[in-house]
Amino acid sequence: KGALAAYENVFQSSEETAALDYNLGNTHFRLGHKGKALLFYERALRISPRDPDILWNLDILKTAVADRIESPNEGLIIYWIRKIVDRVTINEINLALSGFLVLWMAIAALTFIFPMMKSAGRGLGILILILFLPASVLFGFKWLDVKDPHVVILDREIHARYGPSDRETKAFTLHEGAEAKVADESKDWFYITLPDKNSGW
Repeated sequence: KGALAAYENVFQSSEETAALDYNLGNTHFRLGHKGKALLFYERALRISPRDPDILWNLDILKTAVADRIESPNEGLIIYWIRKIVDRVTINEINLALSGFLVLWMAIAALTFIFPMMKSAGRGLGILILILFLPASVLFGFKWLDVKDPHVVILDREIHARYGPSDRETKAFTLHEGAEAKVADESKDWFYITLPDKNSGW
């Protein structure tokens, strides 16, 4: 509890880092706060998506939460695209795309100034285009992944409903540590979607 208080004080007063989020996740995990542990591990992963310690602890924690919501089966190609997308940040993909564009413009300018480089420039231009297209696909998948806010359930149990009112019928129940995306909101209600495509308020 002392460590948690110290880390929370640092969290409030300094810049967020993957190491700080990771340590907050570890502390909450040791205290049995599965929802908050998952929240901080996910935040750490957003900053450092290839860190093996974060990935390891996150996998362990996800086996301990009550709701194990699986995504529907996808084709092998989509599966591997998502695997790659999960290991990079949108800023990294953006940087790669910008680099390809700058390189392509530099080659175009050089072939204009030095016509004798035209054949070599054409080959390099095609190579850059070949690299640019898959990077664009990755950017599209990553944008779809991050455009809606991700949430982690911190309460022990909540009920999602078919409409934004307590009088609406219950759609499903979620427990601490469940993850979802917020697709819409109305006053104090949030419309969430789950990896298995279920949704509710």
